[in-house]
Amino acid sequence: MDFMFIAPEIGRCGLEAKTTSLGSYWGSEGTDEVPEHVLVQCLWQAEVADLNRVYVAVLIADRGFHFKMYEIDPADYKEEREDIINVISYFWNNHVMEEKEPEDTLPTIETLKKVVRTPNKSTQVEDDVVKEWLDAKEKVTEAQKIERNTREKMLNQLKDAEEGQCSLGTLSYFEYERKGYEVSPTKYRQIKFRQKKGPSHE
Repeated sequence: MDFMFIAPEIGRCGLEAKTTSLGSYWGSEGTDEVPEHVLVQCLWQAEVADLNRVYVAVLIADRGFHFKMYEIDPADYKEEREDIINVISYFWNNHVMEEKEPEDTLPTIETLKKVVRTPNKSTQVEDDVVKEWLDAKEKVTEAQKIERNTREKMLNQLKDAEEGQCSLGTLSYFEYERKGYEVSPTKYRQIKFRQKKGPSHE
């Protein structure tokens, strides 16, 4: 939790602070209309810390900064809380305690980047996985070409305007100022693939 306090007539309360640029995922202020992953986090906090209420304060960066406050009453989510407890209990007992990886799941890229690699160590990888990745890269390249082409068509529609209207909504092309900064030297890893050379045909 970011903060816990005692409120008159409510009791133990938690406060979760967030920042986001995706304001459309947040509902009316004062309600519990928060993104699903935030709701799950707050309901689990309520279970662990025995909270009667969880408040979510969010700073939304969307054409300026907007501060909103939301209120979650765990008592309104009895079934959801039971589901969360069951899932977490299963994961803890069957995977954490047994030191067994879940099937059909993968660590995130952020987690994989943090794995400590053994210098000069080589291991065997599956051909199908490498081929799947190469095919995906090719599809991404093709999709980027299509996106760039359609973006040119779209901007050409604006002519010299900064904004355009259609039945789907509003298209804008505003100018923003980005502050300059200096990037410090750092180390990073980049995944590459070098194809084996086949037999020469002369």
